Amino acid sequence: MVMRKKLDKDETVFIGIDLHKRTWHVIIRAFDIELFSGSIEGVWDIA
Repeated sequence: MVMRKKLDKDETVFIGIDLHKRTWHVIIRAFDIELFSGSIEGVWDIA
């Protein structure tokens, strides 16, 4: 499900990033609603 809403200037978006050794999790919330939640394989090696 894709949700789209244009934010007003006074509205707040919260972005949480949870870094672990093997996976990274990202959650985006606004209006007490979870807009996005996803995880990817954690890669700590910077080339």
